[in-house]
Amino acid sequence: MLQLKLDPHHKVPELELLYSVHNKSDTFVTDILYQLKRAQTEKQASWLLKKYFGTQENISHQLNDEVLQAMLIVQHWEAQLHLLQTLPYLTIPKSTAPIIKKHLLSLTENNNKFIRAWAYNGLHVLQSQYPQYRYDIMPRLKKALLDESPSVQARIRQLNLFSF
Repeated sequence: MLQLKLDPHHKVPELELLYSVHNKSDTFVTDILYQLKRAQTEKQASWLLKKYFGTQENISHQLNDEVLQAMLIVQHWEAQLHLLQTLPYLTIPKSTAPIIKKHLLSLTENNNKFIRAWAYNGLHVLQSQYPQYRYDIMPRLKKALLDESPSVQARIRQLNLFSF
């Protein structure tokens, strides 16, 4: 039985309260994943998931893989943004890396500058886990530093691209 019931109209204060009440529950992650698969609540569930990841030291392989799969299918731009923001906490399996790369590259063409910014961040995460992608991704990141909107450029500058 679903312990965590989300309403499509929940805003951050309500989500903070729900998180504080339910985050220790045995069914919390299962409930979030269920809600993430529902178009009506994917935005709220992805926010809770992002908050959860920020407090965890270890992410299970199953949760890791389910979040990567959800990233490919969520529709709401805020849900997409929240899941992109979880990428630094995730390990991208080698078998999934080409699919994630293709998806992230497509998101760099999105009309929403927040999505583009975090898609570039995701590409950086990918190339950090798979150095063979650097030769393709680094030139894209450098080009985006010249061509993208100032807010996207700011996100890319935070990646410290030239620190390795």
